[in-house]
Amino acid sequence: MKQGVVYLEGRPIAHPMHRRFAEAVTEYIDFIDVRMQWQDLGRSYLYNLICWFVNAKYLSSKYKSQDIFLIDNLHFTPVIMNMLFARPRKKLVVHLGSHTLYFIREKKFSRLNSWLHKQALQRYDALICEGQMAREIVTELLGEKAPKTYVTFLGPPSERVKALQSIKYANFSKVILIIANGPSDFRLFYKGLDVMIKAFGLAANQIADIKLKILGAWNEATIAKLLTGLEEHISSRISFEGSVTSIEDYLAEAGLCLHCSRGDAFPTSTIEAMTAGVPVIVSESTGTKEVLELVDSRLISSLDENQIADKIIWFFELSEHEKLMLSAACKREAENFTEEKAKEHYVKTFNNICKKLTLSRK
Repeated sequence: MKQGVVYLEGRPIAHPMHRRFAEAVTEYIDFIDVRMQWQDLGRSYLYNLICWFVNAKYLSSKYKSQDIFLIDNLHFTPVIMNMLFARPRKKLVVHLGSHTLYFIREKKFSRLNSWLHKQALQRYDALICEGQMAREIVTELLGEKAPKTYVTFLGPPSERVKALQSIKYANFSKVILIIANGPSDFRLFYKGLDVMIKAFGLAANQIADIKLKILGAWNEATIAKLLTGLEEHISSRISFEGSVTSIEDYLAEAGLCLHCSRGDAFPTSTIEAMTAGVPVIVSESTGTKEVLELVDSRLISSLDENQIADKIIWFFELSEHEKLMLSAACKREAENFTEEKAKEHYVKTFNNICKKLTLSRK
């Protein structure tokens, strides 16, 4: 089906791994707003709406010979294309690997916006959910109206896995690591950086020598906001390391990682930490909780700073032997989540979808 598939990504570009998966199933890769750009421009709703219709008509004409459209994350344009312009109708498959589903469920969009998203979602022919959490949310949102849903996953590439597996876990370390890139307020909220810093502050009052290192690009204004209200003896133990080219050195000195996000679908940073043998505490709203559950359910917390703080304190009260056992379990489970295995699973899943969609057309 490679010649009959088009992949449409958003701007500025799709997740690098999503793009590599797409390259394995099609030669036709384009932007969702190829004819009239709207993404990342911050224009009015009316302007965006016009762009959706213009691009819908253009894509139906440009890819008249292709039968299946694979879309990176939920978009309205392909639905509009099918409703008004595509004859015969195209089969639409969406790869859901962002915060969108969680934000709809938690009513972070307006009522109209959420309704439109759900209307669009049920008009796709198949959904590829990144992780079980995304599938669970789809079921909550759409119930019996949900299209056929499939689950995939992500993981680090083999060269990264080799480097990460060579790290010796520092089970004596009191350094906590957060890997979360900014710098926008949206990313701060989405990644749960605010709640994790509050939790660290509570735990640091109980454990005098723990430290927190945060990897990722965060501007001075955001950092100041995050540290506001913390006592100096707490804030002095928090360091923002900025963007780094390699996380191996940081993982080698970390005793624990935190990733308590608000809807992060399947963050590979948690898998990378586990591959290095560093245990991770995640929120129940982080997609990779399904992997941590296989290690120890106590590594999963609600999105509450008090409970996250209690989890941090629990972890650092473990013996060094118990930490080593958790480290070994993390490494073992992470072996099942590599980019190569993820890509193989994705291609097999997508080919199965194409086969069913082709048969349904006949």
